[in-house]
Parts: sequence; structure tokens; C-alpha cells
Amino acid sequence: MKNLACFILALLIYLVFTACGAPAPANTEGPPAATPTPQQTAQPTAAPKGEPAIESTVIYDEGGVKVTAKSLSLNGLLGPELDVLIENNTDKNLTIQAQNVSVNDFMISTIFSSDVPSGKKANDAIVFESWSLEASKVDKIAGIELYLSIFETDSLDDYAISDKITIQTSVADSHTQQVDRSGKTVLDEGGITIICKGIDHEGFLGPEIVFLIENNSEYDITVQAGSFSANGFSIDPVFSSDVLSGKRIVDSMTVLQSDMEDNEIETISEIEFSLIIFDADTFEDIIKSEPVTLEFE
Repeated sequence: MKNLACFILALLIYLVFTACGAPAPANTEGPPAATPTPQQTAQPTAAPKGEPAIESTVIYDEGGVKVTAKSLSLNGLLGPELDVLIENNTDKNLTIQAQNVSVNDFMISTIFSSDVPSGKKANDAIVFESWSLEASKVDKIAGIELYLSIFETDSLDDYAISDKITIQTSVADSHTQQVDRSGKTVLDEGGITIICKGIDHEGFLGPEIVFLIENNSEYDITVQAGSFSANGFSIDPVFSSDVLSGKRIVDSMTVLQSDMEDNEIETISEIEFSLIIFDADTFEDIIKSEPVTLEFE
């Protein structure tokens, strides 16, 4: 799964930035939070040459915490960046993270975690990772949706979570996101469609089987693989994909190179697995598929 590979890459870049005395982006994962707040929407502004841009807009202002989306920078080191100003007017040291981020209705991997001491401000950026945008074939950012998770830096206690924040860029009305549905459909049930796009034998951590997952059900879902085998050898792949209702994702099921070597597999020609889909909120099972067999050249 590319998320794991990208985390390792981000960690290496963090170490380089730290050595140079410059601030580095941090990972987006953090504990869930509570206390929903009203939905905020940032409006677009004009941009030269048709490039997406946003107007500086307050996207969150609750409980002493104010977050302003200032601009959209397209040439960040790891991908486009949503520049934000965070103001912490509480008596607590807080950490702010972005969760369940989507761009043009594709779930996208991001890097963002900002520590803001009590009474202080911080300029930071939510990074939309280039590899994730490219895998989804998102060439222009038209619409962004995200949730802000806020917790106490010292105790990790939940402080708040925003309602859905929607940001429309200057190309929102003119750009139509295309969806490539080519490949083999391995599941189409209950509003959930999963298409195998093929295999990348040269993945960062090992071969990667690429899927497009579209969730038109009423549930936020997690998709995992069970009873997986490659060339007849039982293996545990790296794969767990979260997809909000109404969203889609391009994600990869990774067979670690170490497992390839342990089982003396040079090239994967066939895999067999089942799909396990459950409610991401309640963990209740939604679908357990029959075994799926895929062959590769």
C-alpha cells in the first residue's frame, strides 16, 4: 500500500529538513475527536491562466480555535499545499490534524499535523501528496473536503472535530473530474464497486495490486482482504482502505518483497483473495465476498 511507502518517504524528508534547521511536514494520523461544529465553506477567487486558487477564508472558528485557509500553493515539495493560519486562543496546547481528505471526490493522502501552544498562532500547510493525486488522475484541484481533528498536545485528550469543511477553488465550475473505470470488476454490490486496475511489479515495498474503489452506499466503509494467496502461497498483504460515503479511492494491495523472497516467488502470476467490507464507524460487517481470482502477465 502506497500510504506506508509514502510515510517512510515523509519520515526521511523530515530528518533531512530537521538537519537543515527547517520545519518539516508531519503525518496526518491522530486520534479521533468529538464535538461536531457547523460546516464551513471556502469560496473561490480568480486565478491567472486557469490555475486553481482560493480566496483567504475562515474555515473553522469554534471553542477558541480559528483556522483560516489562506491560499493554494501548487508547487510544494511533496505536492500541492493548502496554506493555513491557525490561532489558538484557548488555555490548552493543541494539535490540529486533517482527516478524511478528498479532492474532486477522490480520497487523497495528505501530510498535516500542527502543534500550536496556548495563546499562539502558527502558519502551516496541508500537503496533498503528489503520488496520490497522480494515481487518481487529479490534474486540477477543483473541490476539497476535509475534517479537522483537534486534541490536547500534552494529554492527547480529544478537544473537537469539525463538521465537513468544503473548499471550492476558482476552477470548480469549469473543471470536470474524469474517472477511469477500465480494468476488471471484482465486486459490484450494495452501491460499492471495486475494479482491479492491474499490478505494479516494481512497487516500493513489493508488488502492488491497484484497485479503484467507489462507495455509493450510505456507509463510510473500510475495505480489507482475507484469505490471500499469491501463486498458491498464503500471504498477508498490506491493505486497508477507508472510503467515505459518496467518495472513491485508488489504493494498492501490497505484497511485501520479504514475503516474495520467503516463498521464492519471482513474479506474481495469480492471486486469490476475498474482500471484507465493514462499517468504518460501527465495525459491523457489510459484505464478505466469495473468493476472487486474478491472473497477471
